[in-house]
Amino acid sequence: MSEPPASTESPKDIQAAATEGDKGPSKNALKKAAKEAEKAKKAAERAAKEAEQAAARAAADVDYSEQSYGKLPLNQSQERPGRVRAQISTFNASKDGESVILRARVHTSRAQGSKMVFFALRQRQHTVQALLSVTPETVSKQMVKWAASVPLESIVLVEGVVKRSPEEIKGATIKDAEVHIKKIHTISEPEVRLPFNIEDADKAQDDEREVPTVSFDTRLKNRVLDLRTQTSQSIFIMQSAVTDLFRQSLQAQGFIEIHSPKLQGAATESGASVFRVDYFKGNAFLAQSPQLAKQMAIGADFERVYEIGPVFRAENSFTHRHLTEFTGLDLEMTIEEHYHEVMDVLDNMLLHIFNGLKTKFSAEIEAVRKVYPSTEFTWLEKTLRLQWKDAIALLRENGVEIGDFDDINTETEKFLGKLVKEKYNTDYYILDKFPLVLRPFYTMPDPVDPNYSNSYDFFMRGEEILSGAQRVHDTKMLEKRMVEVGIKPEDMQGYLDGFRMGIPPHGGGGIGLERVVMLFLKLGNIRNASLFPRDPKRLEPKKSGLYVYATISHVYFVFIDCDVLSFITPRQPVLEATMSYRNHPRTITLFLNPEDILALARVNKFIRALLMRRSAKHIWRTAERNVEKLPPCPRHLTNPQYAVLVFTRECSSCGVIVSRMMDYALGVRLCNACRSAEIVKLSYAPEPLWDCVPTSSFAKKHRMTETDFALKSEIDNLLDRVCSLPNDLDHPKVQRWITKKVKQKLERDKHATALIEYALHTAGEKRKAWNDQKSRRAQEVKTRLLALGWKEKHIAIVKSDSLKAWNSLVNLHKPITNQAWERLYPKLLRLLKFSKRQLRLARTETRRLDRYKVVEEMLTETRGAVSARVEMADISHTSLSKKGIPYMPFPSLSELVEYPIFKDLVETDRPTEATKIKFRSNSILVDKAVSEWRARLETHLIGLVNYGRNIRKRECWVGNELITDPVQFSFQFTAASYTFITPENSILFRADSVFACNRYPLQLAFYPGTFTKYLDEEFKMPRLNEDGTSVLDSFCSKVKYHTRGASCAAALLKGLGRSDASHVEMEALGERFICIDFALPTRI
Repeated sequence: MSEPPASTESPKDIQAAATEGDKGPSKNALKKAAKEAEKAKKAAERAAKEAEQAAARAAADVDYSEQSYGKLPLNQSQERPGRVRAQISTFNASKDGESVILRARVHTSRAQGSKMVFFALRQRQHTVQALLSVTPETVSKQMVKWAASVPLESIVLVEGVVKRSPEEIKGATIKDAEVHIKKIHTISEPEVRLPFNIEDADKAQDDEREVPTVSFDTRLKNRVLDLRTQTSQSIFIMQSAVTDLFRQSLQAQGFIEIHSPKLQGAATESGASVFRVDYFKGNAFLAQSPQLAKQMAIGADFERVYEIGPVFRAENSFTHRHLTEFTGLDLEMTIEEHYHEVMDVLDNMLLHIFNGLKTKFSAEIEAVRKVYPSTEFTWLEKTLRLQWKDAIALLRENGVEIGDFDDINTETEKFLGKLVKEKYNTDYYILDKFPLVLRPFYTMPDPVDPNYSNSYDFFMRGEEILSGAQRVHDTKMLEKRMVEVGIKPEDMQGYLDGFRMGIPPHGGGGIGLERVVMLFLKLGNIRNASLFPRDPKRLEPKKSGLYVYATISHVYFVFIDCDVLSFITPRQPVLEATMSYRNHPRTITLFLNPEDILALARVNKFIRALLMRRSAKHIWRTAERNVEKLPPCPRHLTNPQYAVLVFTRECSSCGVIVSRMMDYALGVRLCNACRSAEIVKLSYAPEPLWDCVPTSSFAKKHRMTETDFALKSEIDNLLDRVCSLPNDLDHPKVQRWITKKVKQKLERDKHATALIEYALHTAGEKRKAWNDQKSRRAQEVKTRLLALGWKEKHIAIVKSDSLKAWNSLVNLHKPITNQAWERLYPKLLRLLKFSKRQLRLARTETRRLDRYKVVEEMLTETRGAVSARVEMADISHTSLSKKGIPYMPFPSLSELVEYPIFKDLVETDRPTEATKIKFRSNSILVDKAVSEWRARLETHLIGLVNYGRNIRKRECWVGNELITDPVQFSFQFTAASYTFITPENSILFRADSVFACNRYPLQLAFYPGTFTKYLDEEFKMPRLNEDGTSVLDSFCSKVKYHTRGASCAAALLKGLGRSDASHVEMEALGERFICIDFALPTRI
């Protein structure tokens, strides 16, 4: 805002003028004039100061580095000054102070304020830290500001000075030097936003993280960017080294390199797994391997040949180690005496590669391990060679169920590698003498056992990398082998003709280059070792779009990108129809539905304008008729509005995406804000119009007072129309209008009902489609698992043991893609391994129960065979009889299972017959365990007796009993009885050693007879508490010494003159002496 012009008269002049006349300025005017003069003075001072500051800023903003930065003109090879460019890999502290010029990419950049920028400059896998800071006369602020804005991955030309770093640099491969930048120019910059940062892609992937920093799929889709990482650079440097070392080794052994054709006239190996291509007027096939060419070269007397070339396999496989195109390292050689000559050559060649990688590329190996952690690849000085039979035996020893001639699947193959690593400490070994049924028809059978063959596989980290064999070189044997495997010799005449002119014995093998690199570095997926991997769903670059000419009348326009097209026509028949009728625009539109037309309308403004015309109405109607059970568009909506309402989730008012269902009665779908503004109670309208207003009971949560809601805009439109009608409800014009609106409301209600039916039908079809997709996904998962070697029983037990976890992974309506499978399989693998362990444990438990039953039966037989009883030696006396000879207590198996012999019999996993033999051969240990168990019982009872007798001695003055120490029995027992009677336990056999048991309160117990009966009953009873307490311990806790019974028995026996009688003797006498002090008759 400008200041008012200052007065030219001073205050004194104004005052003098005031004295000369009556009309001079007042005092207020004088004060105002003084203030304005002061303001003008300050404004002038302020303007001068601002001008001075502007001049200073202008002087400070002088860009004295204008020629030292910026974008270079396009390089069209205008000149060649010959300036030497430096390589980052050569930088170190010894170059301190040396000026350099280098071209590099901007790996990272980090601004420190406005006066300093740090860069990481990258050349291939090497990086160096660079610094640009404001320097008087050299580097300006503008230069630093511009440099800080240079996009990552830009290619720059830098001039600077190498400086020794004061401390180790952690973020670059050059640790002791950095570059101080003097000039920096961009040669090329990214034109699009990068899908990920190279620095993020080079971070180690944590195994516990479910989602990596940069997903594998993203990296493969942007492979050019991914290949710039230090890890990828190192991987492909080593891949190149493998081919160099392969050549060196074989050329040193007299091999020559050949180049066989990749187009073949017939599918020589397997017609189902080769690619068919057009070849002029006929067909050709891409070579599955150079097998035929190698053998023909041997027949042409080249003796030893090798080839490095592409191999094509049309196998619909999505595993971590299969590609449809890979690089094969193949060799073939004549055999002088034995096919092991070929194995030796292959073995020496691979060892040469391993040693070369380890000694010359240690830096690259360490760089890869930062992202893909792994243990060092190990091998033996003399390579381990296992025969097939040895491998099968090793697997069986570790619980793998496999037949002699069963193929080894991927999981078993890895498990075998793990066993070999544990036993022999090597990651590299050879498996020889494969079964003949597992090898191709041209494999030479073993001369000793024709079930096996002269073939071999080489393994790294438990996975096969090379397959080879001695070939059949005799034509008659070759034809015979063809017939055996079901191949007609006449179909392979081209192959056989090469052998009819004579061919020497020969053999060879083929190696997958990518697989060797993957396993040596343990990359986890073979696609990491392929420059541009090819699998059944990956073929980059691919066609980016499809031109579709389709409009309303006969306008011919518009390019639709593939992504848009896949959204417009997700169903295959529609896409096929579009492709077939691409030159018939009118016909194309007949196959589209409203959702497709809506998507087309949103491609660009031009198409939108065409589809929104009234002339396009027939296209919308045709599209609506293509949708099953969809009612036609109602009158109150346009066709596009109807399509948006039914086929999208957009708010009918503002267009935002909402999750709320549509209101079928009102024909809208509203967001929360629009719902609050648009939905009103029916009472908002005058009562005479209520029958004309479409209403809904579900538009809002209603209260008891009012349950009907309507659209405010519709009520307002009705009110506007009513205002133009006569102010008389009985007027004919008003009545006609009301009748018309009521009829329209009824039509809308009818349409809402039809729309609900369509929604229910669609929901049902969607559920059915989802269920079908779930079934297909489950079947696909099952098929893939079976292909990997899992059995149906493993899958079935997963579903029963971990049903919730299994369903959360498998029972989904998403299709299984290659990338999805790579994420899904590790999760399924955890469930499968767990369930496999559970199945193994269940089988082990079943076998344990079988052994338990066998041991229990044999223990019962032992009890019957061994006369474990106590009986009198002389029963000739008439008063004695054999009635009631007592048996000694005998334990059940559950009581003995803790003893070593029984624990071994039950727990050791052996066949039942072997268990029986073991039981019989250890009868002494069995008897010892039984005796020890019985001794535990007797020890407890002896303690009770001794304690009870001591109590009686202390209280002997109470009664008239005479308490005396026990003496020897008057009657003698049989010699066998004294096996069980010892001086320590003889007191238990006395007739005055009386016990009682809580479980049998009305009975007295004597040893051993009563205890044998009690314990047998205890063993039969089901145990409710599983607290680890044995039956014996539980029983002993219920037994007590019956003091009164013992006193009565002692007195009675003394009166009979049989104080030293045993209970066995009294049993033999029978029920002759009854104590009347007990409620029930009790035999003494």
